[in-house]
Amino acid sequence: MPAITVIMSVYNGALYLEAAVKSILAQTFDDFEFLIVNDASKDASADVLAQIAANDPRIRVLTNQTNLGLTASLNRACEEAQGAYIARMDADDIATPERFSVQYAFLEAHKDIAAVGSAAHIIDSNGKIIGKKDVPTEDADIRTQLLFNNVFVHSSLMIRVSCLKELGWYDLSFKKSQDYELLFRLSKTYALANISAPLLSWRDHDNSISAKSTRQQWDGIRARWYAITRYGYPFFIGIWYIGMRLGWVLLPRSVQRTLLRKKTTNMSSLLPKNTTPKVALFFTYGISLSVWEKIGMYHREIALYKRIAKEYGTVHLFTYSQEDTRFVAELAKDNIIVHPKPAHMPNMLYSWLVPFIHRKTLKQMNILKTNQMMGSWAAIVAQWLVKKPLIIRTGYTYSYFAKRKKQWVRYAFGKVLERFAIRAGATLVVATENEKAWYPEKYRHNIRIIPNFVDTSVFTPSHKEHTYRQERNLEVLFIGRFTEQKNLPVFFRSLSTLPKVHLTMIGQGEMKDELVALSKELHLDVDFLGNKPHDELPSYLHACDIFVLPSLYEGNPKVLLEAMATGCPVVGTDVEGISNVIIDGENGLLAAPTVEDLSRVLHTIVNTPELLPRLGRQAAIWLHAHYSLDHVIDLETHMYEEISV
Repeated sequence: MPAITVIMSVYNGALYLEAAVKSILAQTFDDFEFLIVNDASKDASADVLAQIAANDPRIRVLTNQTNLGLTASLNRACEEAQGAYIARMDADDIATPERFSVQYAFLEAHKDIAAVGSAAHIIDSNGKIIGKKDVPTEDADIRTQLLFNNVFVHSSLMIRVSCLKELGWYDLSFKKSQDYELLFRLSKTYALANISAPLLSWRDHDNSISAKSTRQQWDGIRARWYAITRYGYPFFIGIWYIGMRLGWVLLPRSVQRTLLRKKTTNMSSLLPKNTTPKVALFFTYGISLSVWEKIGMYHREIALYKRIAKEYGTVHLFTYSQEDTRFVAELAKDNIIVHPKPAHMPNMLYSWLVPFIHRKTLKQMNILKTNQMMGSWAAIVAQWLVKKPLIIRTGYTYSYFAKRKKQWVRYAFGKVLERFAIRAGATLVVATENEKAWYPEKYRHNIRIIPNFVDTSVFTPSHKEHTYRQERNLEVLFIGRFTEQKNLPVFFRSLSTLPKVHLTMIGQGEMKDELVALSKELHLDVDFLGNKPHDELPSYLHACDIFVLPSLYEGNPKVLLEAMATGCPVVGTDVEGISNVIIDGENGLLAAPTVEDLSRVLHTIVNTPELLPRLGRQAAIWLHAHYSLDHVIDLETHMYEEISV
C-alpha cells in the first residue's frame, strides 16, 4: 500500500498538464500512487495523460464520460485512494521536489495535525515567479484568520485519509470553494497547520481553478455560514463578518483567539495521544543546521540530539535559517522536529519573537534548553511565557572567554546575560569544574557539569597503532580555528626546531595569512587544507603521528577529545581546559605554552618514539570511559528526568 495518494482533476488543462504531472513524478519521496481524473476534457489532455501514464506505473487515469465538475471528480479519486494520506494537486501548478518528503515527515511527527499545507510561489502563465503567498503556520493563527480568508493553498494540502473517512469527502453541493468548506469541517475537530516554506508554485491565470467567479464568491460566503452554524465558529462573529466586517478587524487579536478557541479534542477518536516527553532546543544566536553543515559540525552536533530523541523524547529545534527546511524530512525520521526561522525576518527580531511565534508548541514541551549562552534570552522569555523548566548550556562560558580575550564590552554583556539566566531559575550546564568555579558560589548549587562528548562510533581507534621512525618526517596534525587563542606562532617556532617534520593544518581563521608567511620564513613543510567535513577527520587522525593543541586556554576542547578517541597520541599545553583532560605521561603529554617547552616535548617524542603506541592506547581507553556519547546521554537524560518532576 502506498504511503500517499496524489489526486488531481483535469478539465481542458493540456497546456500545463505535463509540467504539473512531471513535478509530482520528480518527488524525492516516491512511495505514492497518482490518481488523475480526466473530467471529460475536450482538448489534448487525454493524449498527454496516456503518454505519461505509459511510462510510470504509479499513475492511474480515471476518465469521466461526462463532465462532473471538480468536486465530484475529487471525490471519485478519494474513494479510489489506497494511501494513508491524500495529497492534492492541480493540473496547472508545480510542486517542489521535496514537497511530499517535508509534508509526510511533518504529519508523521505531528499526530495531532489532520492536514498540512504550505506557502507558495505565485507564477504567471509563463512560469515566471511574480509573487509569494505566505500563510500562518500555527493552528491558533489559522483558526483566527480562516473565517475571513482561506489561508491554505488547496493544491498544497496533504490530509489524513482517516480524518476524511470520519467526516466525509468534499461536499457535492459546493461546485466552488469545496476546499474551504472541507477545511472548516476539519477545523471543528482537528488541528490544521501550514509549512512556511513554499512547497508549490501556484499559477495565476484567467483559467486557473482558483480564479475568482461569482459562484466561487457565493460558495465562499456559504462555507462561512456553515462555519458559524455547524462547525463551532461563534455565531455573532459570523454575523459581524456578513454585516460589519470592520468590527472584527478592530477586535484585539487576543479576543479573536479566545472566541475561536476549540471546544473539542484533537483527533482523540482516531489517533493515539502522544505522551512522549518533548525537549525544545533554542539554537545559539544566528546559528542554524545549515551553518553547522557548512563548517563541518553537523554530524557531530546532531548525534547528541538523535540519541536524546531516541532515549528520552521528541526534540524540537528552533534555528536561525529558512534554509533549514531541507532538514525537516531527514530529521523527522529520528523524532527531531525542525522549526526554521521565517524568511526575511532579522535574527535579532526573531530571537525575541520566537517564544511568541511558537507559543502553542512550547506549551507542550517538558524541557526548554539552549545550545549556548549567546541567544539564551529567547529561551528565558519562553520560560517566562510557558512556565517550563529551563536548562541553559554554556558550551563555553561566554564572559570568561571574553575576559581572556580582553573583549570588555562582550565581557560585560556576558556577565549581565549569565546573571539574568541564573535569576530566571535556569539550571546551568557547564563542561568543566573550572567553568563552574567561575560563577559566584551562591549560584553553584544550580550548576551541573556535563562534559562535551565524542561519538565513539565515528571516532574509533585505527587497527594500526601509531608508530614513528626517526628516518622519516614526524607527521603532526592541528585541527581548529586560526586565532590568537590557539598560540599558533609559538607552535610553528617550536616545530621548526625539529630536523624532519611535516604539519597538516585543518581549519580557517583570521591568522591564516600570517601563518602562511611564518611557515615560509621558518622553512616549515605545512599543508593548509581548510575546513574538512567532520566525518573525514578520523582518517586524518589515523594518518598522523601526533595531534597537537598548543592553546593559551580552552573550555572543554572537542577536537582534543576526538583525537584521543581515535587512539592518536596527543600533545597539549598545560593550561585550563587541556590539563584536566591530558594526564601528563599517561594519556598524552603536556608542555608549557612556550617555544622552549613545546620544543622539549616534541624532541622527547622524536628521541623516544616507543612512547607513542602506549600513549595512544591509554588515550582511547580513558576517553571512552569519561567522554563517550553513551556517558553524556546518561547524564543528560538523568538531568531531564530530575528537573521535569
